[in-house]
Amino acid sequence: MKRNVPWLLWAWLSAVIVAAFHYAPTAKGFTGYDQPPGGDAGEASRILFFHVPMAWVSFVAFIAAGVWSLLYLAGKRQVRHDRSAQVAVELGLLFGVLATVTGAIWARFMWGAYWNWDPRQTSIVIALLFYAAYLALRAAVEDEPTRRR
Repeated sequence: MKRNVPWLLWAWLSAVIVAAFHYAPTAKGFTGYDQPPGGDAGEASRILFFHVPMAWVSFVAFIAAGVWSLLYLAGKRQVRHDRSAQVAVELGLLFGVLATVTGAIWARFMWGAYWNWDPRQTSIVIALLFYAAYLALRAAVEDEPTRRR
């Protein structure tokens, strides 16, 4: 069964991507109104099939990084905990940037501008800056134990 999991996952992801490009709810079904203020929600809603999962992956990765970091600092200082936290931050940063870009594209369709300084938009950019600074600081410290702390 373990050998089939990657193939099943590949087939599932392919089906989701195909469905995202072939299915879009109508504007009335998406918003409850005949036409949203900024544009056609039917076509614009397709990007949400990618934006929302990317935002969730980013959020879960940042939570996992916090948990792994706490395990490293409070535990026996195992290197695998530190490495897991670093990888989780890298993954969260990648998916956070992708979620921000796809969210900006969706905002252009719906609100007429890529960026509106909405509190959600602003807070994710601040979080991404903090995590990017974390990775830059880790790269700047040469001593392994110090870098892990």
